[in-house]
Order: sequence, then structure tokens, then C-alpha cells
Amino acid sequence: MSKSFNVSSARLSNVVQDSSVVPFWVRHSLSDFVGKSKKSIELREKIIKVAKTDMPVLLLGESGCGKSHIARLIHDLSLRRANVFFDENLSALPESIAETELFGCVEGAFTDSTNRPGYFEKANGGTLFLDEIGDVSLQIQKKLLKVIETGEFRKVGSSENENVDVRLIFATNAELHEKISLKEFREDLFYRIASIVIKVPPLRERKEDIPEICQNYIDKNKYIKVFSNFALEKLSEFDWPGNIRQLQNTIDRAVFNSENSKLILPEHIEIY
Repeated sequence: MSKSFNVSSARLSNVVQDSSVVPFWVRHSLSDFVGKSKKSIELREKIIKVAKTDMPVLLLGESGCGKSHIARLIHDLSLRRANVFFDENLSALPESIAETELFGCVEGAFTDSTNRPGYFEKANGGTLFLDEIGDVSLQIQKKLLKVIETGEFRKVGSSENENVDVRLIFATNAELHEKISLKEFREDLFYRIASIVIKVPPLRERKEDIPEICQNYIDKNKYIKVFSNFALEKLSEFDWPGNIRQLQNTIDRAVFNSENSKLILPEHIEIY
């Protein structure tokens, strides 16, 4: 278990500008997390608090709401920040190679195999973020449970256990309790990965953050553009089922549609 840095979450949450109060690396990490709504403030507070621990974290939320960004923030605010942050979307991992990718393999384990590290070994000393944990098979869930409980894993084709020191962050947009009732997700694994649960609110529940999110995205991409008030009103009227990812795509499209005009108007906004 790592030691916590000695800065209170209340002082950090406002991202204050006084460098004598808040370390630069904290201000820098949080500078891209924008939003003044109550839900955004509460989320920021929890991120800061969680970063002080080494406990497993489960991020719950709809697709596109920023779970991967939050996982990275937790790492960047932790004492592991100087070490590797390794992330993988498990839904994109074929079942046939999932065990090898996660835990590695030894030479001779199967045809043409060579000794190679898996995600756990690659992330040793740092943070391993496994997205879409609800999509993995029961067999892989069993092996994940073991490494979480013991801190040990075994490469495919090996008879020896290896120790690993990683901070684990998981995410899903699935209803895990429903999957548990359907026997598609292990209940014991759920309670292991859900030491700390962070529910990431969808964009429709914090629409007051949209102007700040838009401006931050414009600045980050160095677009020389400004949204008119009417354009921002149009954006705020939509419910954004695709969340922040959909909003960012809409901003890119609006920048393109506005061509040489610095001002983005409602007619430049096309939402798909």
C-alpha cells in the first residue's frame, strides 16, 4: 500500500492557483478536468481522494462519459505517477488470446510462442486500467480474481507463480449486478474490484458544464474559434447519448463547418 501525499482533497478540488499550496503536478493533472456543476465537483473530490490509496477502483458509467480519462487522472495524482500507466479495452480482446495478453506466456507454451510479458507484468509498479471488465469470460474472471487476491499470476505454459505490484482500475458500462444474477459475472470478483466505486455521470446530467467543456476542447486543440451564446444554447438543449465523446465530435464538425469564421453559430452545429 502506498503512502498518501499530504494535501487535503478540499484544497485540491478547486485547483487553486497558489503554487505554494498545491503542487504543480496536481494542478497540471486536474487542469483538463473541467466542470463547475455539483456533480463534477463531487466527482473531482472523489478522484482526488481515491488517488491517495492503492485500493482497486471500479468506474461505472455510459460509453463516452470519460471513464478512461478519469482512470488516467487517478494514476497521475497517485504516488505511482512516475511509473507506467497501462490501459486495455477487454471487449476488444479475443477470448483465444485473452489469457496470454493479460498474463504473458513462456517459450514453448504453444506453437511459435516466445517468452513474452502480459499486461500485468508490463504495468508492474504502476497502474493497470482494464476497461469493459463486464465483457470478459468466466474463465478469465477466475484468473483475475486470483491475481487480485494474492498479487501473483502464472504465465501461460509456466509452472511458477510471479509476483506483481500494480494498482488496478476497472471500468464498465454494463450492469454488473444483472450479469451476476445471470451467472455471467462472478459475485466474488465484483466485491474484489469494487473496493471503491465511482459512478461517472452522463453529460445530460451536468449540462451546465458544456460551455466550459467546449472551451477547454477548443483551447486544447488550438482551434481559433469561439462559440456564440446561441450555439452554446443549442448544444445545451441536446441530451448527448454519446456523452463527451459525441460532444467533441460535434465540436470538430462545427469547427470544420465554420470555415474561415472565428465565431461558431447554431447553423454550424450538426449533431449525429
